[in-house]
Amino acid sequence: MKKLIPALFLTLLLVSCNGGVSKEEYDALLKENKQLKEQVEELQNTPTNLLVLGRELLANNKSDSAKIVLKKLITKYPSSAEAEEANKIVTKVEKEEKEAREKAEQEAREKAEQEARKKAMGFKILKESSSVSYGDITVNFKSVSIGKRWIFDAYDDEWFYRDAERDKMYVLARISITSKSKSPMLPPIGIYRYKDGKLFLVSEMGYKFARWKSYGHYLGNYADYSNDFAHTSTIPFSNAAEIKKDDQNDVLFVVVRKKGCFERVDLGFSNPEVGYASSGSNMATILSVDDFDSEYSLVKVFNKNKM
Repeated sequence: MKKLIPALFLTLLLVSCNGGVSKEEYDALLKENKQLKEQVEELQNTPTNLLVLGRELLANNKSDSAKIVLKKLITKYPSSAEAEEANKIVTKVEKEEKEAREKAEQEAREKAEQEARKKAMGFKILKESSSVSYGDITVNFKSVSIGKRWIFDAYDDEWFYRDAERDKMYVLARISITSKSKSPMLPPIGIYRYKDGKLFLVSEMGYKFARWKSYGHYLGNYADYSNDFAHTSTIPFSNAAEIKKDDQNDVLFVVVRKKGCFERVDLGFSNPEVGYASSGSNMATILSVDDFDSEYSLVKVFNKNKM
């Protein structure tokens, strides 16, 4: 039947070259051509071909078109094995679509409820967490406190310390950082004051190593692989941020931004010879509760009863 179509056009061309045809004859030939096309299409619409086409459309993520083709197969050839298979496919697709719609609706409801809780509770909705993970880094806070003395670089039974000025205090943290990277950028840890429903940056913590194997390792006479991510996955640190003495009476938030900015640096002739320094502060000066959806994580709140 496929050969009849080009043959018909050839007939039209020959007749036209031999003096033309009347409009009635031309319309009749067009009608016949349309009928022949429909016959060819009908012959192509076998159960097998329709099933193959439906599957191809589904594989190309055209589920609506696939369902139209498969339902046509079911209607036209209801008793065929292909129709039975098509029915299974359509049932599965429609079930998956229904589950996807219900999941999307549930997520939308939960998001709306979460937004309503945020609006009603503000920062009170946030939960403190002693462990913060992002990318290939996990930060575990062993302790967070406020005090006058920052102790770091311990070895044997000795350590170094720094006392806050008389009108200052330290927010102190003992942490360990685990990383899959051999040269990770460590996250900034900020101290924020709560006021009028927002958080305002007060200070940022600095990094010191918590401990060395010995005084010789501290001096750099020997390599201390326990303080080198190239050799160990977890390193303990001592962190501190200086604040005004009066600030300790305010509502203070200890916050981690899940984006590294502290990098390992060579300190030259200093002791120890290596440390971690910020390549540029990337803590926001003001935070809203929405910032904690993904970018920031709350570790601790001091004086939360004053909120």
